Amino acid sequence: MQKRAVLSVLLLFILSPLARPALAGIDQWTRVGPDTGLARMFAAAPSRPATVYAGLSFGGVFRSLDGGATWSFAGTELNLHERVRALAVDSRAPEDLWAGTDHGLYHSANSGARWVLSRHGGASSIVQNPVTSVLYAASYPAGPVLRSADGGSSWQALAGAPPGVTTLAIDPVQPQILYAGTATAMFKSANGGAHWTKLTRGLPSLPIAAIAVDPRSRTVYVATASVIPGQIVYRSDDEGEHWTSADGGVLHYTYALAVDPGRQGAVWAVSSGQLFRSLDRGRTWKRADTGISAGGALAVLPGAATLLAGTDTGIFRSGNQGASWSLSSQGLDAATILGLALDPSRPSRLYAAADGVYRTATGGGRWAFLPNAPAPFDENGPLATDPHRPGTAYLGVSGGVARTTDAGNHWSSVRNLSCLLPGSIAVDPLDSSVVYAAGDYSDTGCGLFPGACASFRSDDSGQTWTCIRVGQFLAPDPLQASRVYALSGTTVDVSADRGASWSLLASDLNFYVLVPDPLRPGTLWAGGPEGVFRSDDGGRTWSHSDSGIPQNAQVTAVVLDPVDKDVLYAGTLHNGVFKSADGGLNWGELGTGLEGLNVRFLVLDPRTRTTLYAGTDAAGVMKLRQSAD
Repeated sequence: MQKRAVLSVLLLFILSPLARPALAGIDQWTRVGPDTGLARMFAAAPSRPATVYAGLSFGGVFRSLDGGATWSFAGTELNLHERVRALAVDSRAPEDLWAGTDHGLYHSANSGARWVLSRHGGASSIVQNPVTSVLYAASYPAGPVLRSADGGSSWQALAGAPPGVTTLAIDPVQPQILYAGTATAMFKSANGGAHWTKLTRGLPSLPIAAIAVDPRSRTVYVATASVIPGQIVYRSDDEGEHWTSADGGVLHYTYALAVDPGRQGAVWAVSSGQLFRSLDRGRTWKRADTGISAGGALAVLPGAATLLAGTDTGIFRSGNQGASWSLSSQGLDAATILGLALDPSRPSRLYAAADGVYRTATGGGRWAFLPNAPAPFDENGPLATDPHRPGTAYLGVSGGVARTTDAGNHWSSVRNLSCLLPGSIAVDPLDSSVVYAAGDYSDTGCGLFPGACASFRSDDSGQTWTCIRVGQFLAPDPLQASRVYALSGTTVDVSADRGASWSLLASDLNFYVLVPDPLRPGTLWAGGPEGVFRSDDGGRTWSHSDSGIPQNAQVTAVVLDPVDKDVLYAGTLHNGVFKSADGGLNWGELGTGLEGLNVRFLVLDPRTRTTLYAGTDAAGVMKLRQSAD
């Protein structure tokens, strides 16, 4: 079954008698939330404990100047689609940062304001000698251990280092001592990486997931990739010469460790999505994650009793040793947007689907998490709003569609839609009681199921649904009642009876999104991996209409101005957003600030017709207000 390659949103056909927007090549796209993102690691310098950095799974690096209470973006030159796998702060010059991603090792000399590529090739771990400032990095994936003695200007592979190192740690008191973990064992160097010894006394040959060194006692903790109680966390009290089990028989697979630099014997572990604390060097452990799910990173800030935990729903902060936690993600606008929709009756109200569903009533900037909303489908979370009923919205969930009639405060859902994996939801602009949902269906247990279906129609605002079988993306005609178009793989079909019967219009096409023109009867627009296409005969024939858009730009969203038939917008992968003011004949890039981002959704405010919102992969929602001539 062919999967939909990208997501898309439908144009909300709401007219507004305002002036025509003008081309604006110097406007700036800005991040407007929602405040969420998965932090994979934290880094802070002891000399500046209130300054902490978070490396995200996707979305770059963020900085906090108030101990994790608020955050700001600090990763302009980083590829936001690459995972930040390593992060380090210079202990003597805390404005110096190092970040390792999938394909590069980067340096910032100004607290993340600007980044410079130090070395091609990824890094999974970075540590620094706090006395000499010599840097060590484990190259990703599982490459050699690298050393730099000149601030990253040059790097050399350590000839005697063990192969396949994935994680490094340095003794903060005797920094000539290094520890390295591989997929099979633990190693130690007592002379800055010149020679290495395999550590075996009491430590089995297992993959090493995390290493932490207590700066007060110099106790070393190691988490393995084992799931067998007693073999998950180990402790050494003699610089790695001997090891004892330290998981208390209660930890499961553990992938993050942190020691409390202000309290000897205190150590923390993230274990199978749960957070544990030990105050006796790992002899006993207790849960310390009330109210959170600790799925990512963990940090104990130096010089303060503050803990930070990275979770699927943002960063949480505790000032009482984990007894209670509060969400602390203000400014962490690094969500992967799975769906985006605007309420046409109240254009400042937007809904965004990410790790959950969020709502803003101010056009972005301040978002509320909607706790009663069901979880969006984790690949696509399509959203659509009712153009005639304020507060009514639809959300794609695994196996069905959810609906709210009170702006997201409460939801009802239908989850028996024959294994539907939703890709798009569309409300008929002429009769909003008619709603379409389409996408794919699960291959697991559904491929042979006689009732498996990938497209549905509801005639009662989403309460009941009927399979209409054609289309992975459906678009109702805004000018002709009962007419709906369907994208099905490489074909375009049309139905004059709301999907009861279908006729093939064209084949051998490659489109992601289809938009009927609300001002030109019979005109359709489409976007795909080969650009923007236009049809003036109801979808039978198609021609390119994308002069000015780069040839390699994949068009994922097409939006039409609801008043001016000559104004169109196109969102792309990696290449930004483009605008045409002459009916699609010529296009120009619109604004700056989207460099390197994947634009999945594009929404135009129908009231101003100059404000656009873009849903991105790793930077949340971006907003642009176009300048007037």
